[in-house]
Amino acid sequence: TLQVVQGRLVYSNTLGYAPPSSSAPVHRFIPFSVPVKCSYNRFHYSYKVGYVPTWARRRTFFKDLKNKHSFVLLTTNSRWVRLSPKDEYFLGQPMYFQATAYFATAEQRLYVHSCYVTEKPEQHSQPRFPVIDNLGCMVDSKADGCLSRFVPSKQKDVLRFTIDAFLFQKKLSRKHEVTELYMHCVMAVAPAKATPGTKSCTYNREAKRWEELYGDHEVCACCESRCAGSRNEGGSGSLSLVDTSLPKRQL
Repeated sequence: TLQVVQGRLVYSNTLGYAPPSSSAPVHRFIPFSVPVKCSYNRFHYSYKVGYVPTWARRRTFFKDLKNKHSFVLLTTNSRWVRLSPKDEYFLGQPMYFQATAYFATAEQRLYVHSCYVTEKPEQHSQPRFPVIDNLGCMVDSKADGCLSRFVPSKQKDVLRFTIDAFLFQKKLSRKHEVTELYMHCVMAVAPAKATPGTKSCTYNREAKRWEELYGDHEVCACCESRCAGSRNEGGSGSLSLVDTSLPKRQL
């Protein structure tokens, strides 16, 4: 619509997005509707015209929590620098995680056996969404359009991985409260050579196969069934993922 307000031309419209319907338990994109108004002087000098849009603040940030054992699990940026509580993500944007086991020897390597996300801090609460399962298979990497994956590191006592940001389906309707998600991971230290029970496998959709982080791809064959193996010297850690689509609060 077009209006004249106090000698200015005001164009009004609505920008909206409706993602394709999905039966998945989580969503990486949400529908939205944003009113847009552009205001111009009715009379102006052409050399003075120039408008730069101001984008809304990002809507989601994540705060990391250390566990009480020798394993550390952190959220980082794309350069693997630890995030502060003020750092933010968009839905669908990659989230970067770094696990560390400082006690690992030169002949050992850190593995993440499993990671899953819940709405409550209790590890056994429901619903839950698995991102890593089956003793080191990045199951989230098989989702259509998802870029979740393990990322190489020069240090074998450090394991890095990325997961596309998401919300549980029923969270989308909660427009007037701050919601929290919790990620729980089981980690282990084992010999550096990967096995079906200690591995870091990502699904390569182009090659249509599972690939191990450091090249022993054959150990990933069991990711399509059930992997067997010991957990070795293990521990666990949790992260608090805070959705601030609404008023932001400090943890």
